[in-house]
Amino acid sequence: MVVKLIADVDEAQEALNKYKIENNDLLKNVSDLRRAVQQSKVESQFLRKELQQAGGQPTHQTQFMEEKIQLLKKVERLEASLQEMEQARAKLLDRAKRHQLIHQSNQQKSENELHMLNHMINKIREMLLSLPEVVKNCEQLQQLLEYIG
Repeated sequence: MVVKLIADVDEAQEALNKYKIENNDLLKNVSDLRRAVQQSKVESQFLRKELQQAGGQPTHQTQFMEEKIQLLKKVERLEASLQEMEQARAKLLDRAKRHQLIHQSNQQKSENELHMLNHMINKIREMLLSLPEVVKNCEQLQQLLEYIG
């Protein structure tokens, strides 16, 4: 029973560590996406300035407008992707928090059971020590007393 609880606690800790690693990966992806969005914004600002400077050149203006539209679409896609990543990160954090609470609950339960078992062993030891004649005449009780200390 205690061994199973300890195994459950270990399993919960492994899951928590796994979620932490996934969270770190998501944070890195979010950071990369933010950099890409920022770069796209800088590029679009540059293109706006170029378009304003080109002024009377219609062919260049058309090309610049097309490039600007493509960049705006790319920025929108990156922002949507960033938003999805942030939502996935939030879900993962919620899940990790739930697992952490479960882990803490399981750990508390196992500690309570260990205290209860320790108390039970102490009571058995006290009882056996209070009946020295009975223990002396029974080999199994002697072995039990030696086993529990």
